[in-house]
Amino acid sequence: MTSTFESRTQAESDQIGQEIYGRNNTSQFGYSVDMNFDGDRIVGGGIEYDSYRGYIAVYDLNSSGQWQLYGSYINGPIAASKFGFSVSMDYDGLRILVGAPDGKSVYVYDDNGTNFVLSQTITRSSIPSFGYSVSIAADKSDRFVVGAPDNTSVGGSVHVYELSGGSFTQSYVDYGNTISNRVPTGANSYVTLNTQFNRYGHSVCMAAFGEHYIVGMPGTRKHNYPSSDHSGSSNYSSIYYATLINGANQTTTYSYGYNNVPFYHFDGSGGRPYHQWRFPQFQVGYVRVKKCPRDGNWSTGPVT
Repeated sequence: MTSTFESRTQAESDQIGQEIYGRNNTSQFGYSVDMNFDGDRIVGGGIEYDSYRGYIAVYDLNSSGQWQLYGSYINGPIAASKFGFSVSMDYDGLRILVGAPDGKSVYVYDDNGTNFVLSQTITRSSIPSFGYSVSIAADKSDRFVVGAPDNTSVGGSVHVYELSGGSFTQSYVDYGNTISNRVPTGANSYVTLNTQFNRYGHSVCMAAFGEHYIVGMPGTRKHNYPSSDHSGSSNYSSIYYATLINGANQTTTYSYGYNNVPFYHFDGSGGRPYHQWRFPQFQVGYVRVKKCPRDGNWSTGPVT
């Protein structure tokens, strides 16, 4: 049976308001997005604005059914930090987290009635990519989780912050070096990557009440794996090249690793190759869910 929504045409798909464009041609606005519980306040990040300084913008749905900028644009405090790479808004739409992984920082903004103002800056200068992913306990708004997948010495890390005495402080840290990430080398064979390539914390999500969180660990984007990177003894790679040959719709594919995959692209002028593609090796990837009860009896993992 076809659902009501599936039977609608594109024109009837109930778009709310107008499309919202970035501030300039290089904003990359929409790199991250979130909204409040009612769906009438949204936030978006544009990480490439001002040479990757980045910015965020908050919009409210007005009485005419259009999105209207709330307050002013908020620029990244640090140059080239990719401010807005990740965002998270609470249910009430009154608190926003903003990650700036190239600045190793997370920013907490609160609504003062006319604009969002900076309440707290958390910078972890020794933790690469801190702020790559963020998620707030949307109902309580008193806890949040931060991912730092490029913290390679521990396989990536996840950090939980709690509101205490008017500011957020770290209460827990969770490392990805206890998980083995596998790379397929055949239909039924694998090697285990060194944990430095796990990228634990690539994605995070905290439950609304802040007592559980989930972490994504897709693995690295490497193309080649020398034997020093994994548990096996061989070198592995997965590289595909696609070319047009003599104007015909053909490909030349060179592959080392698992699954030959052909790709087609041409420029329409004499069969000259137009592009060369290079793709990362396949990986299994993992997701882990953890408890973080408010009585402090955390599930397994190191506590700081």
